[in-house]
Amino acid sequence: MSRACVTAPAAWLFAEPDEKSQTTSQLLYGETLDILETKPAWLKVQAARDHYVGWLRDYTAEPCNCDGDTQTVQVPLAPIYLTPNIKHKPVAALPLNAAVKASPQRFGAKPSFLRLTDGRYVIERHLTPPSAKPNALQIAKQFLGTPYAWGGRTYDGIDCSGLVQMALWATGTPCPRDSGDQWENLGRPLAHEESPLAGDLVFFPGHVGFYAGEETLLHANATHMCTTLDPLADVIAWVAQEHDNPLKGFKRLS
Repeated sequence: MSRACVTAPAAWLFAEPDEKSQTTSQLLYGETLDILETKPAWLKVQAARDHYVGWLRDYTAEPCNCDGDTQTVQVPLAPIYLTPNIKHKPVAALPLNAAVKASPQRFGAKPSFLRLTDGRYVIERHLTPPSAKPNALQIAKQFLGTPYAWGGRTYDGIDCSGLVQMALWATGTPCPRDSGDQWENLGRPLAHEESPLAGDLVFFPGHVGFYAGEETLLHANATHMCTTLDPLADVIAWVAQEHDNPLKGFKRLS
């Protein structure tokens, strides 16, 4: 079994080696993969970070040396440049939580750039953790209005569990990919007499979001086909149309 790294800003995972098959997730630039199987133009891979398995187009990853330190994109999108100059055209943009290897030497001035191993440049502050560590709800709010996409994990499109995973990863908190696994593995359930607090997770059958305070839910959803802030009672009513027990419960991360 060999290893590879994602070289596209984001790469779709598919259920089958066919772009017409269902998408299951996205992999982000710099994510490390174990290659489980190969077919013409396709790789069956398992992501090292969350162990998700799926089929990936082979041109979106390449063998890599997984040794060495990486830095993580800390902003919604980090533009990539061919030269260390913000007056030049960006040639790509890396999503939140993408992992990069960069030289310690700084280039340019105001802002300073770091050079990636592929010779391109990224603005240093886009890789630098903020002085005040944000919480997951603050991160998730940055996705408001983002289109809904099943399996998505970026500002181009995201799903409910992807929103939770990306927000938690950005705070350094491990998080599985799917809402069912998140329910089983994250935080502690609230007791019946406890009131939810902003930042708690709210779980439904096949769905999850952040409690945002004042009886509202922040979630990526197919009702509006984007990430929205909705009255929690409305969401429970939507889910109740398909499930007898629409609310699984609340979980507190700390």
